[in-house]
Amino acid sequence: MTLTLDGCNALCGSKQTWYTDIGPRLTVWLIPALLLIANVELSPLDKSNFLAVLHLLGDPIDSIWSLLHKLDAWDRCSVLAGRYNDVCPSCRLVIASVFAGYEEVQGPRIKSERYFEALLQQRNPAMDFNEWRRAAVRLADSRTNELVRTTLAFLLYIFQLVCNFVPAVGGAPNGPPGGRIATGVLLSWLLPAILLSNIVGNLPSRRTAYNILADLAASTRDDTFHVADQRSVFLPTVPSIAQACSTDYFRALGWSGAIYTYRPWKLRYIASTRHRHLRTLLIATLAAAPVLIGLVGGVLILWYQQPTGPNCRHVWLISVGLLWNASAFITLMTYGSGFATGTYHWRFTLFKDACIAVPSLLAMFLSGVGLFNSCWCWSGLFQHMNKRNVPLLETVYIKHGKSVYPLIVGVTLLLQITMVIVVAVVWRRGLQLFRWSEKRRKGEWDRVMGREVCECGGRSRQLRVESEMPLLKSGVTVVSTHAAQH
Repeated sequence: MTLTLDGCNALCGSKQTWYTDIGPRLTVWLIPALLLIANVELSPLDKSNFLAVLHLLGDPIDSIWSLLHKLDAWDRCSVLAGRYNDVCPSCRLVIASVFAGYEEVQGPRIKSERYFEALLQQRNPAMDFNEWRRAAVRLADSRTNELVRTTLAFLLYIFQLVCNFVPAVGGAPNGPPGGRIATGVLLSWLLPAILLSNIVGNLPSRRTAYNILADLAASTRDDTFHVADQRSVFLPTVPSIAQACSTDYFRALGWSGAIYTYRPWKLRYIASTRHRHLRTLLIATLAAAPVLIGLVGGVLILWYQQPTGPNCRHVWLISVGLLWNASAFITLMTYGSGFATGTYHWRFTLFKDACIAVPSLLAMFLSGVGLFNSCWCWSGLFQHMNKRNVPLLETVYIKHGKSVYPLIVGVTLLLQITMVIVVAVVWRRGLQLFRWSEKRRKGEWDRVMGREVCECGGRSRQLRVESEMPLLKSGVTVVSTHAAQH
């Protein structure tokens, strides 16, 4: 049964009307989304926690890209450590973990692997390896792990979506599913984003890594350990309005490395790598994939509403997806000496994120409460320009609710989870740096305390590092740690 547009306007009115069951419609996606956002692993930087959430909602692609870049940095640390010890896995893990600790502290100031070469020259682990092992254990022990809590939020998100398709679980809905779950599917990119942030983890204090490495420097009699203030520039190519400032190291952590979802120097790697552009393309593709998967899933859900095809809701859905892609492009292209760096780029990025996140969330909310609930929107305006009718076939919705919609939602969630698995496999070496099992932590700590001997007995690491030193001295120009920061 169908009604003409004029007939629908005569019976229901020509104006848009709000839904009478606003609460149940919003709980389909709002509460699960809030729980997922509440489980994002945030930096210990006070109000910067909320700014990180704003960046996540306004620029999800850049946030995921930054998390992947952090994992890639850890992976590079593992590769570099293998150059100095490819015999003993325990010693190699210790060196890589300490490298990753310095990457945590120095962040964007590490521009190449020469920094780590200079580090080995000044803090030869062959002489004080037990102190290196102690620092590595402390860094691993300090890494947070909230995967269990996040998994519970993930399961609740799945449960909430299932409730819309199984009346025996969620009760009989007031209407057939469709548009109400499209927003939840669009936001499914939160799943890999939150899971990745918790897989990477964080440190409990902004001073944790610094204190550990400062203790390492003191115990190895190294007086060159230093962290410099951070310099920021804005429009240096326009002298009339150019600005520059210097920020204290700890105050600058919010935009210089402590927030893992904001690393605007993501096109730079801490170690040379073959096929650099292909690696960047891989990371960028994996970062954009969750948003694209959620967008396609949401579009398909709305496509199978009656009348089948494009409708009013597609406008806001696709617009939000395009805004998220544009946001990532702007973040990437505006970082550099030509526009802004440091605190100026951070402030510009947050302003841009607010301009995108607020309208996007508002569009989701208004769509969920009935913004497009009108005869004009239900009449297939994009399909039948001359003869527009409003279908009243609720049986089609019920049929789709038992077959088409569950299939779309299931495939979308499966692809999002697959993306996380792919990341865990590709960057497994990086994940191993700080995700130590309790057995490994105890074993390394026993070696620190002298209750257990390393697998190699200390011989392989000493010979390997000492044999590497002439190569380093002859092959590169070694600079001091302080100079490497600048």
